[in-house]
Amino acid sequence: IPTIAPYLIGELVRALATTPLSLDLYEHPTQDQLQGLADGEIDVACLALPVPGASRFTSIPLYREPFVIAVPRTHPWAHRHDVSPNELNDQRLVVLEEGHCLRDETLALCNRSKTREGRQTLIETSTIATMVQLVATDFGVTVLPQSAAPSAVRSADIAIAEFGGPVPHRDVALLYRKSSAAGELYRTLARIIVKVSRELPVIPAVPAEPVRA
Repeated sequence: IPTIAPYLIGELVRALATTPLSLDLYEHPTQDQLQGLADGEIDVACLALPVPGASRFTSIPLYREPFVIAVPRTHPWAHRHDVSPNELNDQRLVVLEEGHCLRDETLALCNRSKTREGRQTLIETSTIATMVQLVATDFGVTVLPQSAAPSAVRSADIAIAEFGGPVPHRDVALLYRKSSAAGELYRTLARIIVKVSRELPVIPAVPAEPVRA
């Protein structure tokens, strides 16, 4: 999905080059991947769970990734480590457009609707890169997967704040059709992804169910 691929795909491709695995890789939003699995157009999907419809497929847990908050560098939250999800209700949120699971996860954190008190409280865009640039120009704050934070800080004049515990997170997993005979191949791929993710310092090695690398 677009909120995983930019931060994982480079190292994954390098890791795959040392194995006999040969893959065609695609970047698609969650629902497109689920539909592609159901239609037999793709063999395996890398998604953030939970998502509606995922129970139709076999799931291999990979890793658990915390969420962080990108704010303008002069924002009072800059470098805070104890932000409550409820505090997001007092902020103008920059989110991804409909169809991205990160949008749904962000809105679920604070039970946010599109409008509150008769005013527009969301700014929608299609990429994390655009979200970060909007935050840098003080249009609002945004929630990011932790793996996106280093490149966000490098590309824009922003700061990162952290949630207080329990820290919101997403569980990343591989999904494939229950009828597939290639389960062992997908478990091999899962072990490679787990190994790659552990080598990225921003992703804690906390799989929901350990997949041994």
